[in-house]
Amino acid sequence: MSKEDRSRWESKYERSAADSDTAPPGESLSWLKPVETPLIALDLACGRGRHSLTLAALGYRVVAVDIARPALTALTALAEAGPSTISPVQADLDCWPFASDAFDLIVQYDFLDRSLFGSMRSTLRPGGLLLIDTFRQSETGADRFGPSNPQFRLRPGELEEEFGDWEIVRSAQRAADDTHASRAAILVRRSR
Repeated sequence: MSKEDRSRWESKYERSAADSDTAPPGESLSWLKPVETPLIALDLACGRGRHSLTLAALGYRVVAVDIARPALTALTALAEAGPSTISPVQADLDCWPFASDAFDLIVQYDFLDRSLFGSMRSTLRPGGLLLIDTFRQSETGADRFGPSNPQFRLRPGELEEEFGDWEIVRSAQRAADDTHASRAAILVRRSR
C-alpha cells in the first residue's frame, strides 16, 4: 500500500474517532456457527473491528489486521471492555505477513484486492472457511453506495468463478436499492 493510501485511511479513522461505529455486522456472518473449541480467525482490513467482535463472540480467537493505527486503537478499547480473544495487528497486506495453513477462518468485508486471493487460499487450513462479503458491480452501472472505482467492485459471479474449485457452502448477491449497495457474498470451504 502506498504511503498516501495509508495516510488516507489513518486520517479517515482519526477524523471519525469520536464517532461510534454503530453499523451492524454484515448479514453473512450469520452463516457462521459458534465454535466449541477455539479456532483461529483472520479478519482482513478489520477497521474498528465490528466483525472481529462478532467472531470473538462466536468463540474464535481473532487476528484483526488493518493498516490504520487509529482503527486498531479503537478496536483495542472495545475489546478491553469485555472478555476478548482479539489480537489487533497493524500490517500492510501488500506484504502478506501470514504463514501457510495458519487460520481456520478468513473473513473479508467491504474490501477487495484480487491479488490477495492466492495468499488467502494458502493461509487457510485444509477444511477451513473463507467468507468474503463486499461490493459488486450494479446491473445498471449506477450505485450510490460503496466505491466508485469498478476495480474495487466484484463482477457478477466473480467469487463463484474464483473459488468454484472449493466447496461453496453458501453464496448470495444483492442488487442495489435506495439504501443499500450491490453486494456479493460467498462462504467456501477449502478442500482437505
